[in-house]
Amino acid sequence: VGASVRLIEPGGRKGPVRYVQAGSGWASQDSTTPVLGATRPPAEIWIRWPDGREQTSRWTENSWETHLSSPDAVTQP
Repeated sequence: VGASVRLIEPGGRKGPVRYVQAGSGWASQDSTTPVLGATRPPAEIWIRWPDGREQTSRWTENSWETHLSSPDAVTQP
């Protein structure tokens, strides 16, 4: 929660930013999975983490989804 995410097309054109938030109103809840649409396969995905760090990852060809975690995320064994 608190991250900003966008797709980057080949050639550098940037798609709209999606914000990951917990909710936007009284008694509301939003998904922590942002849905990003594109008219053609993206080249990269860009993320700004809540602490201000930015990360860009290459998009895997022919992939419909990707899973990314904050560099500081604690994972369970």
